[in-house]
Amino acid sequence: MTMRRLKKWLRYRRDSLQWTFRKMRHFRRRYQPQLTQIPTYDGSGQTVHPCVLFFPESWKGYRYWMAFTPYPDGNDQFENPSLVVSGDGVRWFVPPGLHNPIVDTPGEAVDFLSDPHIMVHDDVMYLIYREQLRSVSPPEERWFMLTSRDGVLWGEKRELFRFENSIHVSACMLHDGKRFVLYYVTYGLRRFYAIERRTCAGDPTDGANWSDPQRVELEGLEKGVDPWHIEVFLQPEGTWDMLLTTCTGIGGVGGRLHYAASRDGLSWRTTEQPFIEPTHAFDSHWHYKATMVRVREGRYKLWYSAMSVRGTWHTLYLQVVKQGNSLVPVSR
Repeated sequence: MTMRRLKKWLRYRRDSLQWTFRKMRHFRRRYQPQLTQIPTYDGSGQTVHPCVLFFPESWKGYRYWMAFTPYPDGNDQFENPSLVVSGDGVRWFVPPGLHNPIVDTPGEAVDFLSDPHIMVHDDVMYLIYREQLRSVSPPEERWFMLTSRDGVLWGEKRELFRFENSIHVSACMLHDGKRFVLYYVTYGLRRFYAIERRTCAGDPTDGANWSDPQRVELEGLEKGVDPWHIEVFLQPEGTWDMLLTTCTGIGGVGGRLHYAASRDGLSWRTTEQPFIEPTHAFDSHWHYKATMVRVREGRYKLWYSAMSVRGTWHTLYLQVVKQGNSLVPVSR
């Protein structure tokens, strides 16, 4: 056995023991997520960073739309924005006429795309994603937006923002009835800086229309645990929900899922403990980005990406209910 294979085996054994311990520790909080079937253009079936939209009466013929990226064994060269649809939220397929990925790899082996997000406003679907260029010095990060009238035919990408010497991840956009609102997580010098928010009253595909960033306040996380990926929702009652993936190291190390709530979208409160623990085969290592849709007040359908103890990535489905200031999985 080579040293590399030995290290991999030892790491697998360590992670397996940790997983077994978590299952024993959290046996009273057990839940049973469902593995979703999502086709990927690379054939791996390994997926991350879901963003799901739900339309009770359907949009362009489908009730569920999901943006995501493949991520086979953590290979970011395949992490290109893709789109699928579904009738039940579990079995997904590519809509006729669409060819994934919507946007392809930048070209250089060290460059990659990530973090797609979709929303629909005034019958237009918007897609946001980020481009990380490590082939230039200093490294650059760019955000782009595309639009579509049917989710199949997409217009030309337009650059929104460009950054250097910092990382901005997990952008999510919504409309509050008066303007577009954009949230994202910012890191600088290899440490967490802030969750930030911008607003736009005009055309959101024009970066010049967006406000300067405003820092969002978040309370409740223990020291050493930082936000990593988010998705924000504005409910009909005027309350705000946030799915918050935290980490203990840049890159999502030790990822766990938390829920946060707000009355104004600026001041947020979460809890120290995540609302689910990685106790199943497909989510036994890290939790990653999550998304959800509301079935009725207080009840949601949740999709989250996670890494298994073997290092493969999957998107899982779970129903949850809101209890107090947290979410609780619904037993199947």
